[in-house]
Amino acid sequence: MPVRPRQPAGLPACVASLRRVHEASGYPSRWPDTAAAVAAEHDLVPVLDVVADSAPAVALYEQAGWHLAGIQLATWTDPDGTVPVIRCYVGP
Repeated sequence: MPVRPRQPAGLPACVASLRRVHEASGYPSRWPDTAAAVAAEHDLVPVLDVVADSAPAVALYEQAGWHLAGIQLATWTDPDGTVPVIRCYVGP
């Protein structure tokens, strides 16, 4: 699937889509704050956590240029009480 380059104008639609997924399925298990926007405002690099067994999401972020920084247990629990393994990425 082709992925077009990230553009600021596309962010509101992406956030709206993610909100619909979250409301329907509970993913992501923690709703993100505006971490990427805050990072950009302070000339910092955005980071994200991806649940390790979510192969399509892992492939998407890696193809988009995100770089794996490490793998660890999450600091949160899923609704079923399990602690997922996460892959931690830094922005492209």
